Amino acid sequence: MEVFGHMVQNPSETPYDHSKAGWPHAPHRAWLAVAAIAVGSFALVVTELLPIALIGPVASDLAVTEGTAGLMIAIPAIVAAVAALAMSVLAGRTDRRILLLAFSGLLLGSDLLSAFAPNFPVMLIARVLLGIAIGGFWAIAASLAARIVHERIVGHATALVIGGISIGSVVAVPAGTFIQAATGWREAFLVTSILAVVVLVAQLILVPRLPVTISTTLAALPRLLARRQVRILLASSLLIWTGQLAGYTYISPFLDDQEFGAILIGGLLLAYGVGGIVGNFVGGAQAARRTRPTILVIVGVLAASMAAALLMPAIPWVAAVVLTIWGVAFGAVPAAMQAWMFTAAADAPEAGSAMLVSVLQAAIAVGAAVGGIWVDKSGPGAAILFGAALVTLGFLLISILGRDRRGARI
Repeated sequence: MEVFGHMVQNPSETPYDHSKAGWPHAPHRAWLAVAAIAVGSFALVVTELLPIALIGPVASDLAVTEGTAGLMIAIPAIVAAVAALAMSVLAGRTDRRILLLAFSGLLLGSDLLSAFAPNFPVMLIARVLLGIAIGGFWAIAASLAARIVHERIVGHATALVIGGISIGSVVAVPAGTFIQAATGWREAFLVTSILAVVVLVAQLILVPRLPVTISTTLAALPRLLARRQVRILLASSLLIWTGQLAGYTYISPFLDDQEFGAILIGGLLLAYGVGGIVGNFVGGAQAARRTRPTILVIVGVLAASMAAALLMPAIPWVAAVVLTIWGVAFGAVPAAMQAWMFTAAADAPEAGSAMLVSVLQAAIAVGAAVGGIWVDKSGPGAAILFGAALVTLGFLLISILGRDRRGARI
């Protein structure tokens, strides 16, 4: 199989025929399966980010402080970081379709338990279940497209799966805010429960059997870490994601300080989100063809747009342009980094994906927490500046060290 310009053989794909026809399954069936997996990624991200819109009401109803209620966001990220690595090993040769259904079942259980949680400890148990589902899902999902669609469009199919992140990030908070205001926070979780049922049924009907002949072992993880490209990828991803989360988590209070109204802030964040969706698909397609140049461009633009946000005048159209460019740049990052991992760990795609997911989930928790320290100390602008500095360090790391020992580019 050709992955991003490199000929590799993935042993786990041997049950399928990557012959001249190139389609392991009928094209229409393959695309429906990819769509079902993509809807699953969307549902997971929506459920993960939904509490951002519900912290106040949940804290009030379950008798905890808003700071404590923030654990609804931190706990799943921490659990997912551990679960991604654990599941990549514990999954063994289990049919990946069965695992997808299991993780979707956990998502449904988490949503229902959250909706009916009588107290905050039960809520945290529900969020732990979600963390397991997130980590397990992303440990295997990003590598499934290569086993479902034609090898020439793996990049597009993977971008569709990862696109659930961008779209879910756009939808989660405004939808949660609207539902909570109209009915209540429990009803918001009931809505995501319905979405989880749709995901479970779609995957049950549309995703074909995905047997595995060679599974990931615990020894595969340190072997991958021994590769210079993998270490650089993980280190740069940690810097970039931590910087992004440190800055973007507090973009709303930053815009509020600029005296933009609430309605305008909502429109600006929507512009960012739409940019993220566009960036995901454009970045994924470009990274599939030219990985390193694409990553350098999008990370460089990401750092520049974060810095530009600090310097922009309080003019709506200028803010819209800056935030849209910021959204496009970061929206392209997940697919581009996954493309790099497919190249660096082409012989162990699930193990590579699991390691990348663990780093990204850890960055979510660390970035939001460290950004909060900067906000408390010097305001939201300081958090964005700190985030831009970390992203710049990630750019320099890739630019200077993102080659193998023979000088070849990624």
